[in-house]
This record gives sequence, structure tokens and C-alpha cells, in this order.
Amino acid sequence: MGSGSSLQSRTVDYNATARAMIAKGKRLLDKGLYQESLQEYQDALQEMDTINSTNPNRSSNKLDNPMLDIYHGMAIAHEKQSEWTDAESVYYKMILLQVQLTGEKTVQVADLYRQMGKLYSKLSQFKKALIMLEKSLQIRLELFGIENLKVTEAYDDLALYYCRMNRFHDAQNNYEKSYNIRLRELGQNDIEIVKSYNNIADVHMQQCHYNEALSFYQKSLNLCRRIYGDKHRDVAQSYQHIGDVAVKQLRYEEAAVIYQTCLNMTLDLFGKKHEDIALIYIKMADMHIQQSEYHEAMSLCKKVQKMYQQMDEKENPNSTALTLKIAKVYHLQRKYDSALGLLRSLLTKLTQIYGDRHVDIAATMEAISEAVYELFEYETAQDTFAKTLRMRLALTGENNVDVARIYFRLGDINYARGNIPESIKSYLRSLKIRLIVFGDSHPSVAEAGDSIAFIYMIFRKHHEALDLFEKSLKIRLHVNGGMSPNTAASYKNVAVIYSKVGRLEDALEMLQKSLDIRLHLTDGKNKDVAVLYEEIATIHALQSKYEEAITALETSLEILIPLVTEEHRDVANIYLRIGEIYKAQKLYNRAEFYYHKSLTKLIAAIGDSNLEVSGRYEELAYVQYLNEDYDQAEVLYAKALDIRYTDLRQIDEKVAELFQILGTIYMKLENYNDALMVLNKAVDVRTQLSADRNSDSFANLYQNLAAVHTRQSMQYNAQPLLLKALAIRIKLHGDNSINVANTYEAMAHDYQQRQRYQEALTMYQKALKIADDQLGPTHIFVAQLYDFIGDAYKDLHDNKNARTMYQKSLQIQADVLKLENQDVLDLYSKLTDLIQQQGDSEDAALLLKQAKLLHQKLPTLTTNNISLSKLKYIFWEGNRS
Repeated sequence: MGSGSSLQSRTVDYNATARAMIAKGKRLLDKGLYQESLQEYQDALQEMDTINSTNPNRSSNKLDNPMLDIYHGMAIAHEKQSEWTDAESVYYKMILLQVQLTGEKTVQVADLYRQMGKLYSKLSQFKKALIMLEKSLQIRLELFGIENLKVTEAYDDLALYYCRMNRFHDAQNNYEKSYNIRLRELGQNDIEIVKSYNNIADVHMQQCHYNEALSFYQKSLNLCRRIYGDKHRDVAQSYQHIGDVAVKQLRYEEAAVIYQTCLNMTLDLFGKKHEDIALIYIKMADMHIQQSEYHEAMSLCKKVQKMYQQMDEKENPNSTALTLKIAKVYHLQRKYDSALGLLRSLLTKLTQIYGDRHVDIAATMEAISEAVYELFEYETAQDTFAKTLRMRLALTGENNVDVARIYFRLGDINYARGNIPESIKSYLRSLKIRLIVFGDSHPSVAEAGDSIAFIYMIFRKHHEALDLFEKSLKIRLHVNGGMSPNTAASYKNVAVIYSKVGRLEDALEMLQKSLDIRLHLTDGKNKDVAVLYEEIATIHALQSKYEEAITALETSLEILIPLVTEEHRDVANIYLRIGEIYKAQKLYNRAEFYYHKSLTKLIAAIGDSNLEVSGRYEELAYVQYLNEDYDQAEVLYAKALDIRYTDLRQIDEKVAELFQILGTIYMKLENYNDALMVLNKAVDVRTQLSADRNSDSFANLYQNLAAVHTRQSMQYNAQPLLLKALAIRIKLHGDNSINVANTYEAMAHDYQQRQRYQEALTMYQKALKIADDQLGPTHIFVAQLYDFIGDAYKDLHDNKNARTMYQKSLQIQADVLKLENQDVLDLYSKLTDLIQQQGDSEDAALLLKQAKLLHQKLPTLTTNNISLSKLKYIFWEGNRS
């Protein structure tokens, strides 16, 4: 008896010792001393092992077993230290022990399955999480039935999981089951009803059902105030939710007032250093981001960051989200290096915590991809997006909005890289997922539809594009109402299509609606409004309302310059647009001023050794060419070529084109040796690009080279080149194309230079037959050919036919086309001389009178009309237009 009593005494002592260790472990755990807590729990575990080995037959309390307390504390300590595998192992030990003690069908086991489900959700192991949550629910249903309060939390847990998986119908179904049970068991005035109201509202928010969400949040607020009065944490949080809806509905002033009310209440309740204060600041930062007020947003984010540091919450679950938000603000401010530095540091930290697969890691990689994309590093961005996509697919499966978003961005990248088929494929996959997740009336469906519509625009499928844009507009009007930025964007998209199909007045109406929305929502001093004025200018220019177009562009400049400074790419582009409008009016001196201004602003913004600046030099050079300032045009084209070919070492079609253009300029300047040199260089470049010389680009080059030889009177070199060009054009286009006619005309001119007038006449007549058939009898090229044929007849001393040809040319140019330029004046002169030689003085006098009237007008026309004969060898001109 004595020894038995002694053993019982020792067991009690051991239990007391173990429980003391457990209590100490919990105190250490509460203080955040996780490693020390673990050590204490492990000592307690060792103590319990000693008890169990000393008395193997000892019975344990099924509901109050010290081992369960030890395992529970150890699991929490492991989680706090991100020791996920250890935490998982301990939870399984708890489940096995609890099942051993009580059997599986108990509340305790259900709770442990629930804890495991939450752990797996935290680790983004969603399939395992679902298994655990369903087990927890099933046990509770078997224990209590489907209409018991004790199953509501299990329904809520499962609904939250479905929300994360974007299975919103399933989520709402489970939340409503929980709500109905609470309503029946507790009545409509219990605080548990607030939880259900908020849960159902959250599902509506995620689906952009803002009015429905607001209704439930308002019910939640009313009930909280009825239960607690006006000052309580739940009341403050209800205000915050209502503020969130106001932000989503773009009611920013109202949202700001609500957030401030919420902030003041929370400060009164908890003081400045509380997690709820931090959350309100984050919500306010989001509101500023949505309004492009990035400085204010960053200030609030930094304030929260400082609060987290002062609260010493190293494992704060919101810290990752905060870092991502700060990086987002950097991104929106175009501070991509700052964003990337922050994101890469975060990625390293998260990888150390979670391993190589987690939703936070995927979100961080996606943000890195976005920043790299903005730096035009498309290949790197595509690789990173692809890695993120694989991770998202492994975590959530295909039908998830995060996966849809990445497919969408891959579509953007493929579009930017010119891979249109892959771009369409990615956009369609994104659209398909969004339709599955949200149905056909969600803003993200409109976004995907817009992108596909833009692709249709590239292929000139304007009706298909318009159909998608109009569907997007309908969705946005339904979801956001008439006064939202997204609705404004949709009106603008529809306007673009209207302009493409010639419905210019309808386009202006859509743009005005878009502008009205933007001006209603903002003070009008933002980039979106500036862009709309640019679009309005485009329509006015298409309507030849040039003054209105320039006024709209100047308004755009007035808005934009204070936002971005004058030395900015967008400002440079507007100056370019103004120059283009003056160029369209043939006011080349004014056009030159704005093109030059555009060039200097662009260089100040991005430097002088890049393809964009090269293109701007080329644009300015073309204006100089049109203004017949060939010396300056040559300098500018050479600069454009030097940047692309020498500085950037580009070997592409544009380089070949620039060499060819310079050849044309040198011909204008009668610098034939340099013309031959650069044209042969163009041949070399095109040969490097393609071994196949059967292309229009080679045919153009051969004609240009032939023209130089003709000008140099090296006639025997010209015809072989022209025959090569002719053979290529007939092979590519058949023998009745306008390109073939151009080559016949060039051959005729060469024969004429060599005084082989009959061959020249034959070539001109072949060209005329094609031109008349393809372009119609009153086209300017037909008129020009009649003029040239007249010259050939005159050279053959056939003045009768020469007079007939000149008269036909003059009739088309002066009577039909109403042209008033040097070509027409020259034609009057030739025809008058010929008629005088024929002794028809009366007709000659009439023509001379008409010629004098035109001559009086010509000084005012010299900057507005270019002699067509001066463009005779500008074969690249057709390519530009």
C-alpha cells in the first residue's frame, strides 16, 4: 500500500510540475518570446513522457489533458516563427491524441480540423484547407444538425475559403445559411447578426455589387448603434465599410468624411497606436491612390509603417500588404527603381518565411513584373509573369481572378512585342475566366473585352471592335452609373471607333460625354482630361476644323505642363500634333517651328540617343523636305540615321529606308555620287535583312539608282536597273498595277533623256493605260502622264498630238482638280508656245491671259503647293503616306 501511495504522490507532483511549465510557456508565448516558450513546452512534454512511462496505465482526463495544452502552445509558437512544417506536425499529433481520447466525432476534433484549415489557408495550400474545413463542418453537422448555432462558424469558414477561390455563389450560399440560422435562433437584434451582414456585404463588394453591399453594411451599422451606442469598435468598423463603398462608387468627398468619423471614433477608443488606426489610414491611402494623389497616399503609408515599427509587430499580417501598397505608389509615381528595390527585398523575406510558393510571393512577383514591364523590359517581364502564372495556377487552379489578371498582362506584353496571335490568345483566356467567375456584367469582363476590341482595331475589324466597346460601356453604366472614370473611358473607346468609320459627329458626342464626366469628378486639371482634349483635336483635324483642333491641343498643353513640366514626352507629343495640323494645311514654316519644339522637349525628357528621337528628327526632316529646304532636310535625315545606325547599331528596314531617303535628297541637291553611295548602302542593308530581292523595297531602290544614273547621263546603267524593278513589280502585282505604271514612267523618262523618243512614248503610253484603268481618267497621275506624252510627241515634232495631250492634262488639272500651282503654269506656257507656233493666235492669247492670272496668284501659293514634277523620283513618298 505504501509504495502505491508514493507513486500516486509522485504522479500528482509531476502533473503539477508539468502544468507549471505549461503556464510559464503560455506567459512567454503571450510576451512574444516564442523560442523560450517552445523550450518550456518541450520541457513540459518531457515531464509528461516521464509520468506516462512511470505509470503507463494512468488514465487521462479526456477533456483536460496537459498534452493537448502543450501541443497547442507549441503549434502557436511554431506558427509565430514561420516554422510551418513543425506546426503542421504538432497539429496532427493533437488530432491523433484528441481522437484517441474522445473519438473523432467531437467538437474538439472539429475545432482542430478548423485550425488546420486556417493553417493551410495561410500557407496557400488551398486544397488541403478545403479538406480540413469540410471535415470540421461535417462533424458539427453530425453532432448538432443543420439548424444549430454551433455550425454557423463552420459555414462562415467555408464561405471565406470560397471567396478566396472566387467561388462567390458558393460563398454567398454558405454565408446565407449561417445568417438564417442566427436569425432564427437569436433574432434580428443580436450582435452575431452583424457578423452575417458584414460577411454577405463583403461577397457583394468583391463582385462590384456596391448598392447591395451598402445595404448590408448600413444594416450592420444600424444594429451596432442600437446595441452599443455611438462609440464602439464595431460601430467604427461599420462606418469604415460604408466609406469603402463610397470610394468604390467614386464619392470621394463623402468617403473622406466617413473615414474621418471612423478615425476620430477609433482614436477616442484606443488612442494613436492601434491596428484599427493603421487600417483606416491604409483605407484613406487607397482613396488618394484612386484619385492619383500619390504624395498624400505615400504620406499615409509611411505613417502606418512607422506605427507598425512602434507596435513591434514583426509578424503583423498586414505588413506585406503595406509594403506592396508603398511599392504600388512608387510605381504610379514612375519611380520604378524604388518600387523594384522594395519588392525584391520583400520577395527575399517572403521566400525565407514561406518557401517558394505562397499567395504573397505570387503578388510580389506580379508587382515586380509590372515595374519591369513599365521599363520596357518586355522579355524579362514576360518571364516573371509566366513564373507567377504557374504559381497562381498551382495555388488556386485556372478559374481565379488573379490568374485571369496575369493572362491579361501577358496579352499586353505580347501586344507590345508585336506577337498579336499570342496576345489575342491570352486576352481570350482572361475573358473566359472572368466570365466564369463573375458572369457577363462585371467590370473586369469589360476590361478584357476592351483589350480584344483594340486588337480588332489593328486588323480594321471596326464593327467587331465597336460591338465589344458598346458591351463594355453597357456593363460600366450598369455597375458604376453614368459618372465614373471607367464609364468615361468607355465613351472614349466608342468615340475612337466612330472616328475610324467616319462617324465624326458621333465621335465628338461620345468624347464630350467622357469629358463631362471627367470634369464632374475632378477639377479638370489631370492627365485624363488632357488626353480627351487631344482626342477632340483629332476629330476636329479630320473634319478640317484646324483652328478648333489647335485650340483643343493648346488646352491640353495648359493642363499637362503644370502636371509633368514642359520637358516631358507627353508635352513633346502634343507639340508634334500641333505641327502635324499645320503640315496638313501646308503651312510648313509654322509646322517646322512646332516639330522643332517637339524634338527639343523630347531630347530634354529622354536623351538624344534613342529610336524615338531618331523618329522625331525624321519627322522634322520631312517637313523641311516639303518646304523644299533640301539642305536642312539632308542634315536632319542624316542625324536620324546616325542615331539609329551608328549610335544604336540598328540593322533594320528603317535604316534601309533612311539611306534611300537620303539618296533622294542628294538627287535633289544634284549630289549624285553621294546619292549612289547611300542608295547602294540601302541595298546592302536590305540584302542583310533578306536574301530575297523580289520585293517592292528592292524595286524602289533599283528605280532610285536608275534615276541617279539618268541624271548623271549614265544612261546605259539605268535601263538594266529599271528592267529589274519592272520584273519584280510584274511578279508581285501582275502587269496591270499602278506600281508597274510607275516603273514604265521611269523607263520612259530615261529613254527621253537619251533622246530615244519613240521608246519613251511607248513606255509613257503603257503607263497611261494602266493609270487610267486603275485610278480613273481624272487622276493627277493620269494628267501628269498626258503632260509627259505631250513632251514626247513634241520631241518627235508631232505638234498636233502634243497639243492634244497638253490640253487633256490641263483640263484635268485646271478644270477638274482646280489645281493652281507651278505645274499648271508650266503647262499653260508649253501649250501657249505650241499654239503660237501653229499660228492660232486667238487661242494662244486666251491661254496667255489665263496663265497671267495664275502667275499673279503663285507668290501666295509657293508655300502651299509643291510642283508635282519635283516629286518625280520620290518613290519612298508613297511608302510614307
